[in-house]
Amino acid sequence: MKTTVSRRTAPGADRSLAVNILALAELKTVAAAFCSAKVDVMALKGAYLISEVYSNIYERQISDIDLLVRKKDLGAAELALKRTGYTLLEGHSGRTFIRREGAAVLAVDLHSAIPYADETEVWAGACSYVLDGQKLYSLAPEQNLLYLCYHMAGRHADLDEKWLRDIGAIFAKFDIAPEKLAALADKYGLREVCYHALNEASERLGLAIPQNALEVLKPGSSIKNFIVRAVCSGKNRVPFADYFMELVVHPRTLLRTLFPSPAFMKERYGAKMPLMSGFYIVRPVVLAFKGALGAFGLLFSLRRGGPEHVRRM
Repeated sequence: MKTTVSRRTAPGADRSLAVNILALAELKTVAAAFCSAKVDVMALKGAYLISEVYSNIYERQISDIDLLVRKKDLGAAELALKRTGYTLLEGHSGRTFIRREGAAVLAVDLHSAIPYADETEVWAGACSYVLDGQKLYSLAPEQNLLYLCYHMAGRHADLDEKWLRDIGAIFAKFDIAPEKLAALADKYGLREVCYHALNEASERLGLAIPQNALEVLKPGSSIKNFIVRAVCSGKNRVPFADYFMELVVHPRTLLRTLFPSPAFMKERYGAKMPLMSGFYIVRPVVLAFKGALGAFGLLFSLRRGGPEHVRRM
């Protein structure tokens, strides 16, 4: 683990440092609990980046701890979290566990899959690292970069500055192979998402994104590319755009989103049979309506000349 702390000149650096130190200490505790349960755990996004990628741990504040386990280990991982004092946050769209420590609320988002990737491939290419004596895993650099691009553009339709800086930090830390990145992006249908996220990091923030990576990844003309470019090039987020971006970027996950498992419906809505059948009717209608709002919002934005940066289209 790299815990470099140098001159803290950035606004909010002291708060970020305090929050991140607490988060890393909690990550170590959770990793130890998973180790005792014989569960391999992978740190995603900020939980990994602040200790292993950024030069100083205060540079990128995190709000929760994202962890990935194998599907077969999900039950054991949940039990380990509960034994550590965590409880499942009901009414949330994901598997979020919280624990209170004084005034602080600690949150762990537990994942059992990278939505677009095969589990065996993800774990076969995983890299291990040690956090204060506890072994954890991370995505391979190219996989990590692709996941960050998918998360911000394909999942949330929001290229937040913090997430864009994550991209720059990975390029600064690792020797990314553009051809390997492009091959992975093509395999998962994420070429457009990856290119436009990298391009925004370069143009909007002036981050050092290698030009050859942009050249290799540049997509051809298509409706998908037009939509992804429109969403990614807007500095201001288009409301509800995330509800239709999943259909555009990764349609294979759409059915699971519209009709999730009964266990999810029970945790998300507190629904029980026979009322649960009604939620299976209402949920896809509501999500489709929100997706339509997002599509109309994007069209309205483009008709008005688009949000800032769309003029580059």
